Amino acid sequence: MMRAGLGWVMAALLMAGPVQAQDLRLTPVAQARPAPALQDVFVRARPATVQIEERRHPEQDEPDGAGTAFFISADGLALTAYHVVEGPGFFRARLPGGEQHDLEVIGFDAAADVALLRIRVGQTVPFLPLAGRAPRMGDALVAIGNSGNDFLGARYGQVVQLGVASSRADFPSGTFELNAPLAPGDSGGPILNAQGEVVGIASYIRLSDEGISAYAVPVRSGDPLLADLRSGAQRDVPVIGIFALDAPISPAAFPRLGLGPKPGAVVSEVSKDSPADRAGLRPQRSERDENGNLRLIADVIVAIDGQPTPDFTTLLQLVRSRRIGERVVLTVQRGNQELQIPLVLEGKAQAERRNAPAR
Repeated sequence: MMRAGLGWVMAALLMAGPVQAQDLRLTPVAQARPAPALQDVFVRARPATVQIEERRHPEQDEPDGAGTAFFISADGLALTAYHVVEGPGFFRARLPGGEQHDLEVIGFDAAADVALLRIRVGQTVPFLPLAGRAPRMGDALVAIGNSGNDFLGARYGQVVQLGVASSRADFPSGTFELNAPLAPGDSGGPILNAQGEVVGIASYIRLSDEGISAYAVPVRSGDPLLADLRSGAQRDVPVIGIFALDAPISPAAFPRLGLGPKPGAVVSEVSKDSPADRAGLRPQRSERDENGNLRLIADVIVAIDGQPTPDFTTLLQLVRSRRIGERVVLTVQRGNQELQIPLVLEGKAQAERRNAPAR
């Protein structure tokens, strides 16, 4: 599993159902020959990593999705990206030797995209140390993951950008970009420096005409977040229950496309039984006009509580600034109509439980 897509799949963070990684068939990317030190880091670190498998039903032979995690203590505590284990499915951990074990989510922080697991191995396990400092520009790194049927394989690269969060509402503070060829299946895996310390957790990829960009959320020893997760903290994020079209649309294009006079966040899908669904928001569709031209029909969220939302990122920022259970009023453009639609924000984990299969 990996948050990925043509553009940013993080548009799904406003949805109420599970965020599932797309099944992308990516062309393998050639990697530069890594330094021997990093190759040695990979060999030493791999025994402390695991594959996380998700199944819709426990009796399934083949998993529906795969992600990665890594041990941080000898008694089976492990870290992964929260979106790897947030879905309503059944999860198990597969160790490097192939043996499978049950797991439990001890704590999570949805905004940070970090989850702490307990993997019930029944014996002591190797584990990875966490770095005491953040990575620096140009640092050589190795990621370990499960993309492309490469079971717990290495992906080498360097830090190419720091502080990505400053331009993305959905990126935790300290998020950094690396040029390692990550892909769906690598989510939750460790990003290690040349000293063999974990500096981040693989979380996002972005696909564009220029290629693949990979992003990791930071992790370090002594982080108060880890202490909170060990104590069972479960920090959810508010959602309204939509998928938002995150492809860039210029403000001038909205009236031309028949979406109304103002720019905003275009609703592409509405999750069943979500706050948006109950409030009457409509998913995007297309139809042909009298001249046979294809026309896009969609609700466009142009404001929340009177604050303009000219794009998805602004909408996400404003939703994230609210509390679960808070009542908000969306200004929705439906063609040439402008509607005031009230709804109550719910927690994403609450939505996951509602959509979970019977156990």
